[in-house]
Amino acid sequence: MISKTIKLALALLLISISVSFGAISSEYVILISKSVEADSEWMKAVNTLQKRHSAAILTYINHPEDVENALKAQYPRYVAVFDKPENLNADFVIRLNRLSRRMDNDMYVDFLYGIMTGYDASTVMRMVQNSKDPFVIKSALNTTSVASDGTLFDRFAYISDGKKGVWGEKKSVKDPVKEYEVSPWDILSIFVEKYKKLKPDLLITSGHGSEEALEMSFSVGELRTKNGDLYADFYTPETLPAHTAPRVYFPAGNCLIGNVNNDPQSMAVAWMSGGGATAMIGYVVPTWYGRGGWGELNTWMRQGDELTLAQAVFMSQQQTLFTLQQWDAKLASLMPEIPLKSFNLPEDLMFDLEKTLGRKISNDELGFMHDRDVLAVYGDPKWDARFQKKRSKSLGYDVTWKQKGEKVELTINTHQALDSTLRIKDKEGKIGKNTMPFHFFFPKRLKSPKLAAGQSWQVALDENFLTIYNPGFVPNKKYTIILDVEK
Repeated sequence: MISKTIKLALALLLISISVSFGAISSEYVILISKSVEADSEWMKAVNTLQKRHSAAILTYINHPEDVENALKAQYPRYVAVFDKPENLNADFVIRLNRLSRRMDNDMYVDFLYGIMTGYDASTVMRMVQNSKDPFVIKSALNTTSVASDGTLFDRFAYISDGKKGVWGEKKSVKDPVKEYEVSPWDILSIFVEKYKKLKPDLLITSGHGSEEALEMSFSVGELRTKNGDLYADFYTPETLPAHTAPRVYFPAGNCLIGNVNNDPQSMAVAWMSGGGATAMIGYVVPTWYGRGGWGELNTWMRQGDELTLAQAVFMSQQQTLFTLQQWDAKLASLMPEIPLKSFNLPEDLMFDLEKTLGRKISNDELGFMHDRDVLAVYGDPKWDARFQKKRSKSLGYDVTWKQKGEKVELTINTHQALDSTLRIKDKEGKIGKNTMPFHFFFPKRLKSPKLAAGQSWQVALDENFLTIYNPGFVPNKKYTIILDVEK
């Protein structure tokens, strides 16, 4: 009798062969673990997403790398990974990020991915259902001072990470942000109150974090988790109400919050379960430099309504790779072992890289290398979650796209300089204070795009995207970019 494992391996081989000969083809691929495949309740969520995107489904045994050849044959633009918490950890995420760059021979990320998981099958089904329709961010709760002028939101509250005991709020679209000062030990109560009242579309957090807890700024109280729910760790613990509407959670400055750590009781799982996150971006290791978290958040916020959350993360990842390549071509191809929980993290990684390169490495090189692979992306990568259209004119530009034969024309109409009045944490994002790159995610994948003759833009360009560095755009002007593509 053939064992179940052997049968599964044979099935994967047949899938790989059939894909290689073109029997299966899909822009969207769903990867499922064998434990998900064997669970009928989880498979209901898988099948719902599969029907929505006409996706191919591939089953892996231990990690998506198991079906790498089949995935390359598919050459997807979007990949959703369904797996149970006990199978997910930091190593899983790092390897998945690296896999996303191996679908072709260039250095860039080849597909947008999102991991679908939760405390139980109902959580995963809610994530699938809540990502069906476009979602516009109108309200936010924030434990940092990022975007604390409230420009992007109709309703907003924040807890300062720069002034102890200070918080602010904007109660309606017409109101200014008002700032208040309380005893620092009341800050957790303020957070819980605003969490319940605002029911925010977006949560942004920073400060000390782990797989088990999220601390308020200045360590004056924390959230913890139990059985898929979040609770405030008061003298008498208070469970936060379950959130069932669409929501984004972006712990841009927290260590370890994105790491499921093989544990259904982890913070990451609780944020997607009781916390209601339809999508979540978070570090799976300690963060010390911040290029990944703040850089990806900056890209999403500063591009107004032009990029979805997943597209902004994707574009920021490409910028990291491009920057590394500009500094040293060897950096883009190195795959160092990341010390997952080292108390001496930068130094340990620096020693490994300097030994490999045979030279000293700068702090920026070290930070970009570290952050390249250590953020987890959760949720449907094709979910259309973005900021409000009415905000876009304060953020720089509108773009139109036209393709005719082997020519693609991008027309950019600017409203004001890209370095707009929106102020967020440039220093952590390492983007620069005066020049925000122009990012554009192509409506469809192009074949071998190149700048047409006679253009001198400094670009990063691939089949999925275009980034222009130092574009020099000025307000109220039209710019046209022409690309040559193959049929």
